Amino acid sequence: MPLVDELLENLEFILWFCSLDMASGFWVVPMTDRTRLISAFITPFGLFEWLRMPFGLRNAPQIYQRLIDNALYGFLKLTKKDPRLDVFKHVVPECEERKSVLGRRLYIDDILVGPSSWDDLCIKVENLLTACDQWNLSISVEKSSWGDTPLLRHFNPELEPVIIVYASEWAVSAVLTQQHDNVYMPVKFTSRTLKPNELRYDIVEKEVLALLRILTSCFTMLAGRRVRVLTRHTTLAWLFRKNNPHGRMSQWAALLSPWELQIERSTRGEE
Repeated sequence: MPLVDELLENLEFILWFCSLDMASGFWVVPMTDRTRLISAFITPFGLFEWLRMPFGLRNAPQIYQRLIDNALYGFLKLTKKDPRLDVFKHVVPECEERKSVLGRRLYIDDILVGPSSWDDLCIKVENLLTACDQWNLSISVEKSSWGDTPLLRHFNPELEPVIIVYASEWAVSAVLTQQHDNVYMPVKFTSRTLKPNELRYDIVEKEVLALLRILTSCFTMLAGRRVRVLTRHTTLAWLFRKNNPHGRMSQWAALLSPWELQIERSTRGEE
């Protein structure tokens, strides 16, 4: 079974996405005579055998995954020769019947602003809001996008991975980010609540738990790479400089030893 993280590694180079949900799931796989006998079950109404592969069998996901891989062989891997290849070869021509108002294209209650630059966008939006105010028109803020950026970005192997760790009294969390246009864009979030014995840990030990969790979750993306770690406390780097760690510190140091980590204290605005 492939890991989800492995399937998400190359999505940074794909422009268009299509999600298909298979109908009936495992029920499309017929059962053999032998598997019908060993998977039979008893109910108050009698003895029954499965004719189709049911949900709940231990090896059902692997069998179904192999079936899909064989059926879609040749379509699962995309070449990286032209990662930004677009299926739309021609630009849709402008329709002369659709009139442009203040440089925008309108359709019923939707308004599309197509500027050439950020300054042009600000000028056009300001003119649009002025016109709406004159005609006593209101705009739904909840349904509008005001120059916002995507919440999550796909992992780009060409950019440096940056991990930001957080720790509180009862939980730890970490986020894998990458810098796009001098902005840290999140790639993946991980968090968990602390166990009763972990509540007594100090802040450094809690940050180590958060770091270990994100490294394990994003192993396929971060293995063999140099990772920069941002933390609120400089004492996390002390774990790597200590000569003879004892107890759980020695175990954590052994788990982190294969990684090439650069521990830095986050500055104001990076937290």
